[in-house]
Amino acid sequence: MGTVVVALERGFQGHHVVISVNGDVVLDATNVTTDPGSGVAGSVAVDCTDECLVEVALPDHDLKSEVRLSIGELTYLRVSLEAGQLVLTPASEGPRYV
Repeated sequence: MGTVVVALERGFQGHHVVISVNGDVVLDATNVTTDPGSGVAGSVAVDCTDECLVEVALPDHDLKSEVRLSIGELTYLRVSLEAGQLVLTPASEGPRYV
């Protein structure tokens, strides 16, 4: 078992964001906005088994993206909104602000 940290980063401007892990909603937040100074809009940490399916959705914009992750002791998933698309980037090391 390990932990996945889903970090919402660039591009969010008052969005409604829903994050699910293995089908369970772990974050349902409105008015998610990236701080221009830090580049951070928020994050959530979730305990997972060895593998998990993470889905990020912006229901008001009909956007959804998902990724299956193999979880180490601590795994990061960086999420940005770029050119109208969700970009999910798995990483073994966290960003500097975490």
